Amino acid sequence: MDSVTDRGKTTTNQIGVGGASIHTTGGTHGLITNSFSIHSGSSDLMYMRPSATRTDNGFFQWQTYNGANAGDIELQPYGGSVTITTGNGAASTANGLRFSTGGSYVDGRYQHRFRKHDKGGGIPLYIDTSGSTANSFTELARFGSYTGNSYEFEVQGDINATGAVYSNGTAVLTSHQSLSAYAPKASPTFTGDLTIPNKIIHAGDTNTYIQFHAADQFRVVAGGAEVTEWRSDRMQMNGKPISWDNWDDFSETAITGFAYQTLNAPVYLPALNVGTTNKYLPFLQGSAQHNSGYRTSYVFGAYKRAVLDNGTTQAGWGDGHSGFFMASGGSDSTPTQEFRFS
Repeated sequence: MDSVTDRGKTTTNQIGVGGASIHTTGGTHGLITNSFSIHSGSSDLMYMRPSATRTDNGFFQWQTYNGANAGDIELQPYGGSVTITTGNGAASTANGLRFSTGGSYVDGRYQHRFRKHDKGGGIPLYIDTSGSTANSFTELARFGSYTGNSYEFEVQGDINATGAVYSNGTAVLTSHQSLSAYAPKASPTFTGDLTIPNKIIHAGDTNTYIQFHAADQFRVVAGGAEVTEWRSDRMQMNGKPISWDNWDDFSETAITGFAYQTLNAPVYLPALNVGTTNKYLPFLQGSAQHNSGYRTSYVFGAYKRAVLDNGTTQAGWGDGHSGFFMASGGSDSTPTQEFRFS
């Protein structure tokens, strides 16, 4: 093609308009034949050419040129949208919008690709990647649900987040946590504290649970009724008896079998050194009160009288001065009488 210019340009394969020109056959850089470029001043603004690494002439590149095939592209559509339509295909197909580093890797190696795939009931957007094998893509992520898969976003691999993960505006995984901090559904193993805001509920039996219902206390509820409550000042049973399935488990054939250091009774009180003073050691206490205010109190336990009535201090427990006692009272709030079994 002869030159056409409004300023007397005579360069072949060029149309010159003012300070700009349109070139064929490589423009001023002459990189490759059968190319097309738009030129301004001393450099190309854009050119299209066949790929240097492919044999099919239907493949063209559109890029700016800075003398070394490393120009930048700026695409700035105004007043509308840009729609890219590719074929519908799975990860194994060649359909999609590819991103490459250029050079020898435009053959399909080490690329990322966006594609659409009609899965039925939805056409998700996929992000794929290829490795050292050209045009062999695997799925990285999917956006959009389809029939049989209601998840809007899935990732095939690890996720690293420097911030928190939120659900409906509430952080469910903060930046310093990991998913390993959450126990699996079956047979979890905890290596630290377990914080429970309210209840531990029996699966399938929602009216049976352990509940932290108030400060400094918790309770056990069975069948919707409180069985026991443990508080900072006491443990109490609420209308329920304490029973053992087999009392004979604690039996002995002779009284010598009940060694003080052995847990061989349903209720066990450890050995205690009471020193050289009188001691009453209660293990059961209660009272009964009439509406008029009359009260009978009672206490059961063990006793030691180390000091006799005449002020003599016993060297040991002594005959008649150690054993079991029962104390009761009349209308007073404290016992006034005692019975000793020694």
